Amino acid sequence: MKQKSSFIILILIVLFTSACSKKTEYKIIGSLKGMAPNGRALLLDPIIYKGDTVEIKNGQFTFSGKLDRPKLFRCMLATPENPPYEILKSSLIYVENGDLKIEGNFNSIESYYNFTDTTSNRIKLIGSASNDLYEKYLEQTRPYVNQAAALSASLAYDTIASFEKTAEQLQQAIAIQKKMAALQTKRDQIKEQFIKQYPSSQLAYDLVYASMAMNKKYEEQIDESIAKAAVYFESMAIPNSEKTDEWISLLNNSQQFTPEQIQQLKTMAIKCARLFSGAPFLDGDMITPKKDTVKLSSILKDGEYTLIDFWASWCGPCRDLLPHIKQLHQKYADKGLNIISVSCDDVKNMEKTWLKALKEENMPWPQFLAEFDSKLTSGYQINSIPNIVLIDPEKRIVKTGIRGYDLDLILHDIYGE
Repeated sequence: MKQKSSFIILILIVLFTSACSKKTEYKIIGSLKGMAPNGRALLLDPIIYKGDTVEIKNGQFTFSGKLDRPKLFRCMLATPENPPYEILKSSLIYVENGDLKIEGNFNSIESYYNFTDTTSNRIKLIGSASNDLYEKYLEQTRPYVNQAAALSASLAYDTIASFEKTAEQLQQAIAIQKKMAALQTKRDQIKEQFIKQYPSSQLAYDLVYASMAMNKKYEEQIDESIAKAAVYFESMAIPNSEKTDEWISLLNNSQQFTPEQIQQLKTMAIKCARLFSGAPFLDGDMITPKKDTVKLSSILKDGEYTLIDFWASWCGPCRDLLPHIKQLHQKYADKGLNIISVSCDDVKNMEKTWLKALKEENMPWPQFLAEFDSKLTSGYQINSIPNIVLIDPEKRIVKTGIRGYDLDLILHDIYGE
């Protein structure tokens, strides 16, 4: 009896020790070679850019806190002279509870404003298994991401607008876009592999979330492609129900995520099912310049593709895109491309904003207005503009969230020129 009691006590001690050894908070101690003795270190949510800011003292800094599960943060290091921006160092890292260290050489870490990143140029976070997996993912995807970034730079977005390109330059741009699409496919294959191989990881959950969110900034952040406003991988393909069901099943079966997290993905999957390529178009009300209300369905033309350009009078990039849309109208209208613009301006101020912009821009195609919270814009998940939706002659969605030369590539494939 005494031996049995001792054995039970020993088991309890082991269990208690194990429970105590599992950290319920994180502590990150940072010390990088070549770093200024003073400055600021930031640990921010990469989407909303809010989080902790601490002082760098004698070349060291410390973050601490608690997490329910591993989380992706952007760690930024700024010297007292910042700006200039080239000394603002930055990397994404997966933080989890435990004793962690940030090490490396400050001078070799990639600048937030200079996208020539390789995995070796990142902040080194030691002690996080989640971050180790993330580094493995970046190591495998980075060659394709870097190639796409270089191709994107060769398109010279900032120097030659698409509507100013010659026919030969436009053909070259479309050829580059095809190469970029092929690189995106390779990157997505690796992403798919990681989701299947590590379904219990936070990285797998975040990759699935980013693929289903229909918000470009989520995927841009995970792949670091937002740095220096790199605009490769123009628009993301929305996964169909078969794919989202597979992903959710994998994550759910891992039993590592809460019912609330799984339900969030299921809700997103319903939205994806409404918008993936081949899904029926979504109808909704729009306001005409004469303040009449019409439905999108009444504007669609039998046997024609319909390009819907979501924009607003106050959106500079939207108005910069309009000469390109005019070029496409001139090129494809007689071939059966039906173009309409839908402004997201405030209906209460439409005379001073939208209607004024219509007179200034002189767009020779139908104009409508649907505010951001309308059934039409929310249905198509228009959370940023410019945003283009293409509907086929059978009134099915070809693609949503189309950007840049991806639009030229799609129309080239449809019309053969």
